[in-house]
Amino acid sequence: MKPLGPMEWMLPIFLSLCCLAEAGEIRGWVLSTEGRPIANAEILTKKLEGQVRQAVWTQPDGHYVVRDLGEGVYSLTVTGPGGHQVVHRIVVIGTPDSSIRMDFRLALLLSEEVSPQEEQRPPLPVYTPDLNAVRRRLMEERGAEPQPLSEFLPEQNYFGAEFGSPLKEFYPLASRPIASQWRSAISDAFQNSVLNARSFFTRGRLPSARVNQYNVSSGGPLASERLFVTAQFGRLWDSGEVNGNVQVPKQQERIPLTNDPQARSVIAAILEAYRSGLPNFPASANISEHQRNVSAPHKIDNKDGLLRLDIPFGMNNSLASLFSINDHAEDPLELVIGQNPQTNVRTLAIHASLTHNFSPSAVGRIGFHFDRLAASLSPTEEFLHLFDSQGIATSVPDVDFQADSLEDIGPGTPFPRRQVQNRFQLYGDATRPFGRHTLKIGGGMARVQVNDLQSDHARGTLVFAADFGHSEIENFLLGRPALWTVSSGDFYRGFRNWEHFFYLGDQIRLTPRLNLNLGLRYELETSPTEVNGRTEAGYSTDLTNFAPRIGFAWYPTRANLTLRGGYGISYGIIFPATYQFACFNPPEIRVTELPAPDLASLFFPPAPQGRYALRRISPDLVTPYSHQYSLSVERDMPGSFFLRLSYTGSRSFHLFTQSITNRARPLSGIPLTTETVNARRPDSRYTSMAEVESNSIAYYDAAQVSLQKRLS
Repeated sequence: MKPLGPMEWMLPIFLSLCCLAEAGEIRGWVLSTEGRPIANAEILTKKLEGQVRQAVWTQPDGHYVVRDLGEGVYSLTVTGPGGHQVVHRIVVIGTPDSSIRMDFRLALLLSEEVSPQEEQRPPLPVYTPDLNAVRRRLMEERGAEPQPLSEFLPEQNYFGAEFGSPLKEFYPLASRPIASQWRSAISDAFQNSVLNARSFFTRGRLPSARVNQYNVSSGGPLASERLFVTAQFGRLWDSGEVNGNVQVPKQQERIPLTNDPQARSVIAAILEAYRSGLPNFPASANISEHQRNVSAPHKIDNKDGLLRLDIPFGMNNSLASLFSINDHAEDPLELVIGQNPQTNVRTLAIHASLTHNFSPSAVGRIGFHFDRLAASLSPTEEFLHLFDSQGIATSVPDVDFQADSLEDIGPGTPFPRRQVQNRFQLYGDATRPFGRHTLKIGGGMARVQVNDLQSDHARGTLVFAADFGHSEIENFLLGRPALWTVSSGDFYRGFRNWEHFFYLGDQIRLTPRLNLNLGLRYELETSPTEVNGRTEAGYSTDLTNFAPRIGFAWYPTRANLTLRGGYGISYGIIFPATYQFACFNPPEIRVTELPAPDLASLFFPPAPQGRYALRRISPDLVTPYSHQYSLSVERDMPGSFFLRLSYTGSRSFHLFTQSITNRARPLSGIPLTTETVNARRPDSRYTSMAEVESNSIAYYDAAQVSLQKRLS
């Protein structure tokens, strides 16, 4: 490879810092043929007439974005998380500001599909990753797809990036050059299941499904080419029936066995959630005798709009502003009544940035971001009225079968849930070259507002298990739950906190073949406060979050060989779902736990209790952080092949765990039965005592060999 001269080496950096980089994007969703989101699918983007290529991975909700693309024709290759399903598409980006929506459907193997209970729960706040999905991939499958970290720049937070998606990814709004003419595009796509192949595991008739989506976009100059406008609107309808497997009672297991008439009515009402369908698989060593393959309707209505304005001021200033909104409404899949919540989510963003060129080589920028997320997730109407047929005037609880001998009933303990998050962020940065050095400095501050109604166990939760000398299903039909958990009180909370970050960086051109990056980042996240003083977070602000960075790129020979490596520390965040754990404490909220309760007394009416569960945050809680490092060798091979050998590793500390104390212990004179659990607890004031701590350590090492063939 020809060595880069000083001007050649500085030119791409200068262009990117002046925000004149190509800024088109391709975004969309990767779903299964049944409409389930697919996480960790690889989207490889390659420009047909050039050497541009990018690889991104889908988030837990199936969403992906490929940014900073110029005009041209691109090949998109989508590979499923197991590498079994590959889909190719050709996409044309007509203008530098194009934002193309491209959705994909993959037919995954049975072992790759997500369970219906988890599939329809979109991530609520931008802070909340799908940790269950990460845990499944790390512990039950062959591991997360490694994401090579090619650089450790101080302006970015890379916490979690080795798994494919950083938790605190932030991109300032970049200015764009004014286009010389108007360009518009209209697209529509329709998919009907009559053209789909039948799955081997589907019993009965083939479920119908239809997907229709359209997109309208237009952009061009106004006001004598002093204003550039981009507008876009799109809509997606996804409706039809989704097929899946559930565990349902057999015919002889649909009659309550208890003699108590009130308990019989409760069990009879819960049995109605399984509808009239019976198991339809022949029992075998690999298939449960309770398994039923069934289809249920599922609908998604997604609308999104965008308006962007770019205004240059003279030769040295430019203003960029953006407004976007997305509405997502979903009538959930219910293979059994109440299986998933009714979902309505709205995201709104207002972004603006002002860029100033102090000189041809010095650039500064200031900006403001407002991001709002409003989500409402509630049990379906059919589930809420499940007890009406038996004349029971109380909320329908969740039913948890501990060994999963039958499908659990209910959408989950957190629902209904209504949450609004507002994030106000100011940021600024500046870059200036000095000889062989390119210095950059920046920082930002954000005010975060979280207004949340998280009603954990507000409807109550019944747990059935193999106990009392009977099986799990027998105890269910006898009306003998092992545990009853219910919360009462005012569940609404409003939390406020600040987030700050500052960084310094230096990119050094040591030789024409060796570049070195140095940086230091500092992050501060204050302990949240509740606006009405109802909840104390229980931990103090962590003030020691310094994150050094170092990286290098070396071109040792003329054989198109590149050696990259780096090391950095990245800090995570304390999620609202973590510090809100402290909300569920008396006297504001009382969590009652009753071992082996009398089922009738819970609903006709509930009996008052004198002791409650305790939920608290450790006073020693601190922000988790990771030591991350990587090394890669890249080379262009004959025949338009590109080879990459890479290693990525991390050592993470202070990860969150939950400990349970005040457990029952053997006591002389008291039988060791479920009914006596509370009587045998050390602290008689409470039932269980749970505490969130930051005392876990994680190790991650990944090697990856990648061979890619460029299209001719």
